[in-house]
Amino acid sequence: MVLKLSTFFRSSLTLDATADISLAEEIALQRLYLEIEKVRFPRRLKAEFDIPAELENARLPALLLQPIVENAIKHAVSQTRDKVILSIVAREAGPGRFTIEISNTGGRPAPAGGHGNGNGAISTGVGIANVSQRLSARFGSLAKCAYGPRGDGGYSVLLTLPLDRSDV
Repeated sequence: MVLKLSTFFRSSLTLDATADISLAEEIALQRLYLEIEKVRFPRRLKAEFDIPAELENARLPALLLQPIVENAIKHAVSQTRDKVILSIVAREAGPGRFTIEISNTGGRPAPAGGHGNGNGAISTGVGIANVSQRLSARFGSLAKCAYGPRGDGGYSVLLTLPLDRSDV
């Protein structure tokens, strides 16, 4: 775990937060982060990834997914004794667009009208707001961030981005 933590910190600290990276690079960072979290929650956290090979070189802002994945750990995994499946799925979404959905099953849903999960973890709303602001600043109206509770008690965040496969 110490080696994984060291690699994660080294990788995230050397990234230019204003640069774009490939989806494959972003997913590699999230895999590393989730491996570290699995040490904390070995029986509660299961991570699943569905990233088509044709989207691996799609460009997106560095560490865009990190606050969303951290939120899933904070509000779902750490707040229940049940197993939580966290999934990250990428799909092409028509000409020149792609989506990334980060969702979790299980956990506890947020109470109606409040920021929290009914189990003590209060949401400050900073993570999703940060992601939305970064998308708006980088892509304007060409990108969006939709989020909300799922019927199974989980939560889902759907990012829609312009599809750029260039090597910036």
